[in-house]
Amino acid sequence: MKDKSIKIAPLILEKYINTEICAVSKTEVINEMIDLIADGEILIDKNKFLNSVIEREDLCSTGLENGVAFIHPRFALDEIVSKPVIAIGISKKGIDFESIDDEPTYIFFVLCFNKLQNHLHYLAYLSRLCKDGEFLDALKEADKPEDILEIIKEKEKDGDNLKVPSKKSLYSDGIMSFYRKKK
Repeated sequence: MKDKSIKIAPLILEKYINTEICAVSKTEVINEMIDLIADGEILIDKNKFLNSVIEREDLCSTGLENGVAFIHPRFALDEIVSKPVIAIGISKKGIDFESIDDEPTYIFFVLCFNKLQNHLHYLAYLSRLCKDGEFLDALKEADKPEDILEIIKEKEKDGDNLKVPSKKSLYSDGIMSFYRKKK
């Protein structure tokens, strides 16, 4: 799998993009984003997925720096997620998501995967994509779901960061620290 390229655009459908998040709190945005994907096509059990996300947030906020959050359960959930998808939400005002930089969060990605390896690879891939300030600014300024998808497709057309992350980069990006089992 090392030499394969990955892209997030094929996992994002316009119906799973909300450019006008109404939530004003962390709990509300988690619920609003999960409601977005709870149409019966992706989540087999919405409540189990929601509880898994809340458990993950209780460990440590998924709000990162640069106004981005990767809302996801701690592990991939094959019994709850029928097929992989990434949902995106944008808050124009920003929300206190208890991010590591204590700044408001504007861009929310919900990662739904049924295989752990995919979960980790896409999480690492997204974290690299979201280091690009121009990319994040374009997402924040987008008004329509189709604009978000077009921005992502354009970014992925560049060829930047398209390789599947190696096991070493998963560790160096800090992704694996949440997935190691304690002895």
